[in-house]
Order: sequence, then structure tokens, then C-alpha cells
Amino acid sequence: MKTKLDYILLDNLKRSGNWFVRTDTNEKSYGDFQVAPNGKWNKCPKWGEQTKADCTSGGFFGQAPDGWGYAHPGNRFTFCQTRGKRIIVAADKVKVPEFMVLYEDQEAYDALEYVCPDFRGSLPICARSGISLTLPALTEVTGYVWAEQGATLTLPALTEVTGYVRAEQGATLTLPALTRVGDVWAEQGATLTLPALTEVTGYVRAYQGATLTLPALEKAGDVWVNQGAKIDAPKLKPGPLRT
Repeated sequence: MKTKLDYILLDNLKRSGNWFVRTDTNEKSYGDFQVAPNGKWNKCPKWGEQTKADCTSGGFFGQAPDGWGYAHPGNRFTFCQTRGKRIIVAADKVKVPEFMVLYEDQEAYDALEYVCPDFRGSLPICARSGISLTLPALTEVTGYVWAEQGATLTLPALTEVTGYVRAEQGATLTLPALTRVGDVWAEQGATLTLPALTEVTGYVRAYQGATLTLPALEKAGDVWVNQGAKIDAPKLKPGPLRT
């Protein structure tokens, strides 16, 4: 079910291009910057005539069709309105002097799907404490999937993640169709079951009492198991096991 979005505003942003998506951690972004409450403008104090197409001369960063590919790690996904000059940095991100968070979590994903249904950037799928997210149509993620602190994250159609899948702190992560992923990471009592997964191109890690069930997995890089964790992967071919 769609969330409460302002479709008139989103139509305007779609036409103007004055938007991007970005992640932060508990309303704080790079350099411990405190992001303003939703609906309030953030203004970069370093923006000026010396601002260049780089990562150090000032600006707020995000992804949009004119610059996508890089997403800073975080546990809150946001859809933002932007204001002022847009500068493309390294062809994988956009920076602007001002932005305002319009939507977060489920609403942010829904807003992105409406404004840019063919988004091909690095899309982090993150569910933080108390959040329940469902993205029923998503089939591929260029980025990561992360659930923490008792969150519930369901992606029933997802088949491939180029980055990592991570569950921690009692989270519930449901990915029944996933067949290929970069890394798999479970820790702090989380339970992660990936029934269709056959290939992990990177590592598998289970820590701190986590339970990781991979009944179809046949191929992986390094496999790490320690601190009371359990991995059930009966089809996994012999390889490096680290404890």
C-alpha cells in the first residue's frame, strides 16, 4: 500500500530535477552533521565561489539521475528536495548548497519509485529500530540490504544484491528469492534465512549468537563463524573457514 505522498510536489520535482536521495545515521551525516528536521532546509556553510566538483570544497551529497552510483553508509534512507546549483562529482553523486528531507524510510522508497521508477544508482535498503519496510516489486539492489535493532524488512522479489546483506540485533530479514549476493553478515542474535541463495561472491560472516541458514548455497569466499554463531549450509563446497 502506498504511503501518504504529496504527488503534486513530486510531479514538480520530477519536472525540475531538484531532488536526490541520500542516507544518514540517526539524522546525522558525514562529519557528524546534524540533519535538520524533516521539512526544514539544510544550508551548507562552506558553499561559495570556491566550491568545485570534488568531495572536499563544500556541499551536501546525494544521488539522482544526473549523478548516481555512490551511497554513503547509514541506517536512514531519505528522499530530499534540493535548492540551488547542482554540481556532479565523479559522475556518481550530486552536490548542492541546500536540501530538505521530505520523506524517510518506506515513504522515501515510495517517493523514489514514483519520481524515478528506473533508478539505477546505488540503492541502500536499510531498516532501523522499530521500522517495517516492504518493497514488493524490487528485484535487484546495487548497494546493500541491512536490517537492525528488531526491524522487519521484506523483499519478496529481490534476486540479486551486488553489495551485502546484513542482519543484526534481533532483526527479521526476509529475502526468499535472493540467489546471488556480494557478502552475507549476521550478528548479535539475528536470524537470517536465505533459502534460494546459491552464490556469495564475497564472504559469509556469523557472529555473536547469530543463526544463518543457507540451504541452497554452493559457492562462497571466506566463511567466518565465531562467538557462538551457527551456520547451516549443507551444500557449500569446502573452502576457507575462519573461527
